[in-house]
Amino acid sequence: MIVGSKLSLLLLSLTLVVGFASHGQNSASTELKIADAKPRKTSRSWSFALGGITREEGKDNEAAAFFYGGVNYDYQFTPWLNAHLSPRASIFSSRVQERYSDSGEESRLWMYDGYLSLDPVENYQLLGGALNQGYHGTGLLISSLRSFPGVQAIAKFGVGDFKAAVVAQQVIPTSHSLNTERLSEEKLPLFTTQTLVIEGRHFDLIQWKGRAGFYSWSNIPNKVVDESRNIGNLGAGENVAGSRFLYDHQGWYLATDFCLCGPYWLGGVLEFERVHNLKAPGNSADAQLVGVGPKMVFGEVEVDLRFRSFFSESDSSVAAYSKSKFGNTNRRGINIEANVNFKKEGFSIFAQNYQAEPINRITNQRDLSIIYLGVET
Repeated sequence: MIVGSKLSLLLLSLTLVVGFASHGQNSASTELKIADAKPRKTSRSWSFALGGITREEGKDNEAAAFFYGGVNYDYQFTPWLNAHLSPRASIFSSRVQERYSDSGEESRLWMYDGYLSLDPVENYQLLGGALNQGYHGTGLLISSLRSFPGVQAIAKFGVGDFKAAVVAQQVIPTSHSLNTERLSEEKLPLFTTQTLVIEGRHFDLIQWKGRAGFYSWSNIPNKVVDESRNIGNLGAGENVAGSRFLYDHQGWYLATDFCLCGPYWLGGVLEFERVHNLKAPGNSADAQLVGVGPKMVFGEVEVDLRFRSFFSESDSSVAAYSKSKFGNTNRRGINIEANVNFKKEGFSIFAQNYQAEPINRITNQRDLSIIYLGVET
């Protein structure tokens, strides 16, 4: 298994060799929508979502109206140097009573994605900046709202409707620690991954995509460890400064979905995700999600219904950075989601419900219920 910063740098070098040896087109997007054309000199787009949320966990509760807004801006300096900026704003008007805050549900302005892309040859990219982590494809490992400063090397290749990419990255998980919250100077935290991304389309009927790779969290700050202990991870220590995990977090992950999306009005989607921590014992190391549902098309209106069953044992990943709608780690539950996409008008109506309970009830966690309703462009 390839984990750790030195081996990751080696993989970056190997990826560079692969990039120089292959041929094709490139795309400046950490979401890795493997495109077939270079961007225009400049391109801009915007999006927003407006809706409401209710969240209950034991005596904790939240009721809020929210607004998410963002702009995507691409600028091509030269054929080999591009810039991509995706600032985001979230505004909440809420009544909240909670023991532990959720940074994903607070008013803030942040950089969802913002990087320079160096494309020395076709089919190879080197990115540096604030890198969104959604391309991993699984919130069981890391939330798609997380963006960390760091570097990525991407090599792409493909034949016909089959496309693939190898991504090696090393980023710094963001956090803020006061002197009173640590015993000594803390080492630089790192999140290192090596990922194979593949996608394909066959017979104008079947679409599929997959993500698979290795991950490693290291030198997680005391404050983040303490937060993670409150929302699922196992640890020790009587205060923030002395907090530590019982187990390291290094392992592998897999995320894939298969869509029967042909010219007919009725299709369907099957999803599967898996995370395994090689450093934790068997009853603490795994997370898994299985999803299934129909997709229906009525003219310019597309309806996507999804039922998901999931579990995340205590130390499958660092809880503070995993998807909070799943309840972070030490959880099992279900998610029901409905999306109605008005393609001609360019907006969607969505509804989401999450129900999760603690796997090990000797924790601070309680049964969790979340409902989202809204509209998005």
